[in-house]
Amino acid sequence: MAFRSLFPALAALLLLAAPAQAEQVLRVPLLYEPTALDPHLIDGLIDFRICNDLFEPLVTLDPVGGLMPGAAESWSDSPDHLTWSFTLRADERWSDGTPVTSADFLYSLRRIVDPKTAASYASALLPIRNAAEIIAGKAPPETLGVTAPDARHLVINLAQPTPFLPNVLTTQVGMPVPQATVEQFGDHWTRPEHMVSNGPFKLAEWVPNGEIAYVRSPTFHDAASVKLDRVRYLFADDRHATLKRYLNGEIDAMTLQGDDLAWAEKNRPAELHPIPALATDYLIVNMTNGSVAKDVRLRRALSLAIDRVVLTTKIDTRREAAATTLVPPGMPGYGPPADPAAAWTQPQRLAEAKRLFAEAWPAGPKLHIRLLAGREQITHRDVMALKLMWEAALPVEVELIEPEFRVFDSVLHRGEFDLADYTWYADYADPWTYLANFQSEGGPLNSGGYNNPAYDALLAKSRAADSPAERNALYQQAERLLLDDQAVIPWASERTRYLLSPRIRGWDLSPLMIFPSRFISMTD
Repeated sequence: MAFRSLFPALAALLLLAAPAQAEQVLRVPLLYEPTALDPHLIDGLIDFRICNDLFEPLVTLDPVGGLMPGAAESWSDSPDHLTWSFTLRADERWSDGTPVTSADFLYSLRRIVDPKTAASYASALLPIRNAAEIIAGKAPPETLGVTAPDARHLVINLAQPTPFLPNVLTTQVGMPVPQATVEQFGDHWTRPEHMVSNGPFKLAEWVPNGEIAYVRSPTFHDAASVKLDRVRYLFADDRHATLKRYLNGEIDAMTLQGDDLAWAEKNRPAELHPIPALATDYLIVNMTNGSVAKDVRLRRALSLAIDRVVLTTKIDTRREAAATTLVPPGMPGYGPPADPAAAWTQPQRLAEAKRLFAEAWPAGPKLHIRLLAGREQITHRDVMALKLMWEAALPVEVELIEPEFRVFDSVLHRGEFDLADYTWYADYADPWTYLANFQSEGGPLNSGGYNNPAYDALLAKSRAADSPAERNALYQQAERLLLDDQAVIPWASERTRYLLSPRIRGWDLSPLMIFPSRFISMTD
């Protein structure tokens, strides 16, 4: 009997008996259905988080929101800062295994600025030569100042210097889409059975009002470093119920507010993580045909009548901070302009509000104001408080319009509001991400239709500034002008608290609130 021949069979039996390694799955709540999974058609934070896992832009974000190479392994700009050259990775692949080339990015950039696409972020590409004319429908997409000299090189020619162009390209405008798939399936190309993407994950399932799931992509250039096997976004529009699911181990991470936040501060402090988000809550003013569009005194009165301290400490229980400027604190290298009424007491602010309103709106019927907000419990508290504050102090009648989140954007972009409650999370750590939204050429991002040539000129001058200090000084002037025109009424700087399972590793506290899944893992 040869004992040696028994060892391979015994080893095989032991391998069969050994438990398989547990699949690493991250489960997070989905507050509302995404607008789309086509990266060129999104503009919300949740939509971006999902697309950021599925698509890799030219330049991408590291775990704490800094820049790192994405589909492009390197990039450089010319001495006059008008030409940017990107070198793509040799091993960049679509999820179907085919190479990602510079032609894919050329097609995608042209697609974004094409008016037929109706990309809400198209204005982010205004610095590129001819982009303004294409977006306005005055030139064909093929005239965009982008070329692909060979399969691995992309050249972007700008109309004006834009030192933060790599930051812009970390957003959805830097993400490629597969031309053949888009053209073959049209609006249905993002269905799981059709979608092709180039990110660390690929779409596996999309059940409306159920869940969105994606799995690790074996064709991703750095697939070996991706630890999660699957990410599941589970539909959860009831925050109290979501907390119960978290406590039951069904959800791994969630934001907290209201009574839930107070409970977690007392009972789960080790799992509660504050994130210094670059985010501002503000009111967009309809400057085109709104009831307060024609008189800045009305807008100023409404701003002064807001008791921001009460709103952020008594009403909105997310532990926010009162704000009177658009760009939030913590923006690197930037100091927001001073508020002229910063030292006033609330009674003084109310007195000035009444005086301004009386000048602009003589005795007569109350001014009717349509206040638009997304349908959510904490948002309803905020806008109800605003309504009560304004109606108590001024001769106004406030109508609340609160559609569900999927409808909110369409109402906003149709201009069916006078004031709209909004939150903007910084796309990147530069004030431009806030201020550019109010350019006259801002397109859908300029939902209020603000149009001030002096403001546009300051932003144009800032792009050509020789130093960050000079650029930030111009930003400050532009923001002061925007606030003096009261085209926006900031009221809070957002402070986010995340409840994170002790099993999570690599969920860094990025102020951009992105949290790429490629850097996250789960322990047993």
